[in-house]
Amino acid sequence: MIPFLSKLAAPRLESIHLSAVGMTSLSAASLTNYISSPRSRSLREATFNSNELTPEDIMNFIQALQAYNFSLTRCDLFANSRGTTPKEAAAWKKEQLVLKKALFRNIMHTRETERDALRLLRYARPVLLPRHAATDKDSSASTHDPPLPPELLLYTLSLLAPTLSGGQCARVLNWAADPRTLPPDPRQLPPLAKRISSRPTIGMNAAIPPHANVNGSQGDHLWEQRNTWLRAVGCDVYEPNVT
Repeated sequence: MIPFLSKLAAPRLESIHLSAVGMTSLSAASLTNYISSPRSRSLREATFNSNELTPEDIMNFIQALQAYNFSLTRCDLFANSRGTTPKEAAAWKKEQLVLKKALFRNIMHTRETERDALRLLRYARPVLLPRHAATDKDSSASTHDPPLPPELLLYTLSLLAPTLSGGQCARVLNWAADPRTLPPDPRQLPPLAKRISSRPTIGMNAAIPPHANVNGSQGDHLWEQRNTWLRAVGCDVYEPNVT
């Protein structure tokens, strides 16, 4: 178990289940190091039930999670050694409360980070992109300079995303200012093929009323696009500002 945890570095790993694997205090240090390192940045769910971790092992793990991990939103540590004395049982309950608070903090921080990243992109795109599109002959309005110096402009935009770290803000702003990240221009796409028949076909998107809510595969595709972008700019996890 120690070699596995010491070398585990999967950037897209979202869940890990190590229940009833005989994990003891010998592996506890490697587990704590993993959960508090950048290698666990994408981890969302973890279960370590029915092992042989001591109360001290669990306490060290929870304290490391509280201090260094901001991605984990679910963690089970049941059926380990909870202590036999009343003092140890009370300490276990206290650590359980600390764990619940840390997991809830991560859930809220993740939501706020994703929300702020999307909001920053929405407002930064029309402000920053014209600076890189000044050579576009079809858009004379994009050649004007912003009313503020670049440094003050970027600082003002960052106020729209108070949850993001400095690095996250920089990545979102760079994305917003890069014209290569824009979707294809519809004016430059080839014309759509004509329909063979004007009769509505079951299952075609064209048969869906304009006012209907689009769910199913299309909604899943949009959600995946959103998550892919958040991962690309590193805003899928809260990052504390290091001062």
